[in-house]
Amino acid sequence: MILFIDGSDINHLTLGRASIIGNQWSLLSSKLIETRPEGYLAAIDAFLANEEIDSIIAITGPGSATSLRTSLAIVNSLALAKSIKLYGVLADAIGGVSPQGEDRPAPRQITEPNNTLLPLYHHDPVITVSTRDALLRSL
Repeated sequence: MILFIDGSDINHLTLGRASIIGNQWSLLSSKLIETRPEGYLAAIDAFLANEEIDSIIAITGPGSATSLRTSLAIVNSLALAKSIKLYGVLADAIGGVSPQGEDRPAPRQITEPNNTLLPLYHHDPVITVSTRDALLRSL
C-alpha cells in the first residue's frame, strides 16, 4: 500500500491510499480524521490496521508548523524503521481533493523518492527571546 498523509492542518489529519505509476501519482481514497497533532500516531496506526506500507506520499507544506513537524517526524521515523520510500508533495499538488476523496485530481508529477522529508512553512518561524532568567527574574 502507498500511504498518503496530509498533516498540514492543526485541527485534522488526512490519510489515504495512493498509487504511483511511472512518475505520476494519484490519490485513490482519503479520510479526514478530526485530531490534533498529539493524536496523529494513534490515527495512523488505526488507519493502517496492520497493512504493509510500500511507500509514503506526504504533504510537506505549507501549513501549520506544529502539525507539519509532527506528521513528518512520524513519516520519517516509519521510513527509517521500515526502509520505506518517501515522496514529498506540496499542498497545492493535491488540487481539488476533498477530505472524503471525491473529485480526485488527475495524476500528478512525482519526484524521486527521498530519505527524509522536511517541512515547508507559510513563513519563517518567529522565535521569541525570553525576557527572564532561569530564576524567572526580569533581565
